[in-house]
Amino acid sequence: MRLKFLTALAVLLASSSFLQSCSKEDNNRPQSIQDSKTTLLATHVWKTTAIRDHQGKKLDLASGPVQTYTGYAYYRRDGTFRFVDFNDKPKLFGTWKLTDGASKRHLTVYNNENSTAYTRTVDLLAVNNSLFSYRIVPDPSKPNTFYEVDHQPVTNHPEPLTPAQLLAAVPWKTVAVLDITAGVQQAKKLNMNTAPAADYVGNTYYTNVHGNAYFPKNKEGKYANGTFAFTALNDKKNVRSKGDWYVSVDGTQRTLIGRNPNQSIAWEQKVYIVELTTAKFTYDIQVGKKMLRVFHQPLTN
Repeated sequence: MRLKFLTALAVLLASSSFLQSCSKEDNNRPQSIQDSKTTLLATHVWKTTAIRDHQGKKLDLASGPVQTYTGYAYYRRDGTFRFVDFNDKPKLFGTWKLTDGASKRHLTVYNNENSTAYTRTVDLLAVNNSLFSYRIVPDPSKPNTFYEVDHQPVTNHPEPLTPAQLLAAVPWKTVAVLDITAGVQQAKKLNMNTAPAADYVGNTYYTNVHGNAYFPKNKEGKYANGTFAFTALNDKKNVRSKGDWYVSVDGTQRTLIGRNPNQSIAWEQKVYIVELTTAKFTYDIQVGKKMLRVFHQPLTN
């Protein structure tokens, strides 16, 4: 009887040891090459450090067609990306993935409506913790003419604020409205108390509820960074409109989605951003046959 018990115990311990061993093997199983390279790209901030032509000649990063490929690259684990130039100005944004066994990087580049502008696929030459390099053929009809683009990881250049974060950083007040229908050089300053300028004069409060997310959406599935309140000038209690808002990742377009008291959508408005910093917000809007330029500064009281 004792022998049977000891035999059963030995089998049980052996089975437990086998299962633990299998579990450890599963946990220690290496990532696929594609998963590994994807993780590497998303782990670092990448800065362009060198570009060579098909003859191996190093090119000036600040001139010529290679400027298209220079700057800082931010690849996110959710499959979205953003590129900025060396001065943190927006360049490209959209979605990314590695394909063909991690031998190629594929970009889907968006426009300011978040629709596909174009796609770009390049051959990867190196992806590791010290170098990200790819080869791009600008003209598919000339496959022997290409550029090899090198990037190195940097730790001193965190991603700059998105345009949405800039807009929501401070409340804004309208300070001037110009009629630029005949051109900026012939702009006319309008009375902010009368139409058409009066409709765009006031204080605006933007609340960002999605941080630095590139493509957040509201409950209706429309792109929205958060909520806004538009009030009379210097009168926060006199709310003129409320709703949702969104700024394109390239900072060229702001969209307002006005809501009725029952929260249904009442209207939508898109304007073209001329300047957006934490100190200035200026946009152009078409009003009938007129083009207006509306200037804002941070509200300080």
